[in-house]
Amino acid sequence: GTVVSVSTRGQSTAKAFALSLLRPGRGQFYQRKQTRGIVYSMMMTAAGMFALDYHNKYDEAVNEYEINLERFAAAGTETQRQTLSGREPALWDSVEKRKLERNIAYGVLAGIWGASIVDTFFPGREDAPPSDLTLDLGPSHALIVYRF
Repeated sequence: GTVVSVSTRGQSTAKAFALSLLRPGRGQFYQRKQTRGIVYSMMMTAAGMFALDYHNKYDEAVNEYEINLERFAAAGTETQRQTLSGREPALWDSVEKRKLERNIAYGVLAGIWGASIVDTFFPGREDAPPSDLTLDLGPSHALIVYRF
């Protein structure tokens, strides 16, 4: 599990940088910036889910386009070829639209990751009260703990 203490002294920026490279928000937790760590972790999770969804939609559009091409090549009559040929521009437009959506989602994902990494170089407020809220994300669990 992850142990988060409330001391703000003696935190290595290099270690926080490395931790944020591995998982956005982790470096912030190491630096005792709990709120920022939770925000980056949640934003990264949401952005990752959207990126995966857009990637799957792009794959589906490409598969539909390729199936149309295979049917066109196997068509036995000119009428079938014309019908399938008429669908090609709309299917290609769908592929291009999904590709743009996927690339934007990847860009947002990379932006959040980069912001998390850059944030490790900025110190937290020394006068900020310690947070009683911690977040622990693992391969099979997600825990939000509030200590009172």
